[in-house]
Parts: sequence; structure tokens; C-alpha cells
Amino acid sequence: MKEILWDEKELCSEECDILKTEYYLLIEEIQVGDTLLCENYGIRLCLLHGDHAEESITVSCVSPDAKKITTLMDLLIRNLVTPITLADVLEDWLA
Repeated sequence: MKEILWDEKELCSEECDILKTEYYLLIEEIQVGDTLLCENYGIRLCLLHGDHAEESITVSCVSPDAKKITTLMDLLIRNLVTPITLADVLEDWLA
């Protein structure tokens, strides 16, 4: 599985600490039969305080469609989605 850092955003906590959210695109290659190779896309989000990950979540197999996953990644970044809220956002997006 390949992992690509898509973007990083800084947030301010309630205590006025600077937090950084990293958005990763996951690419899994799937062999179908003898000759066909497909890609399936997932997401990993990390919330960092300094150099230490405070929260992290990985969701694989979100979509096999590159255009849809790109749109989703942009939506997550634009709305500053964090690991704790990703499941709810994905549930609504997949519905």
C-alpha cells in the first residue's frame, strides 16, 4: 500500500496550542485475475501536537474511483476534519 501526504493544516486547540492535521491518501493495488490490476483508495488522518501523534485513524477501501476520492480529500481538508470526526463524515459521504 502506498501512502501520499495530501495536505497539512494547522489548528488552534481550546488551550491555544497549535495542532497540525495531516491528510494522507492511501493507494492499494488489487490483482484481479491474471492480468488486471486495480487501485482502491483509502484515507489516513493524523492529529499532531508537536512531533507526537495525538490521534490517528486509517480507513482503507473507501472508493475505487480516483476522482471521487480526490473530491473527498478536498472536502476533508476544506472543513478541517479531524480523526475523531472522520467516521461521521465518511458515513454521510457514502450514504
